[in-house]
Amino acid sequence: MYGYSMKSTNNLIKIKNKSLHELKKEVLKSIEELEKKKDLKDSINQYQELIELNNIIQNKFKEKAKDITVKTSELLKKISKKYK
Repeated sequence: MYGYSMKSTNNLIKIKNKSLHELKKEVLKSIEELEKKKDLKDSINQYQELIELNNIIQNKFKEKAKDITVKTSELLKKISKKYK
């Protein structure tokens, strides 16, 4: 976002590899910058990048939730086998 375009493939890969914590920082910085601007027409690209960041964050949450579900299921299977 800051000095790079989300549309660049390399930058998009870098963004996707960031942690949720790092992505949250990016979002907060972007929101702070947008709140300071007076002319919203100049902010369209930044809003679009913010939406794209939000989509990346949502996908990361989905992946984490799926991982937790799989690990919990495996753990429950192991526990149930011990008590049979």
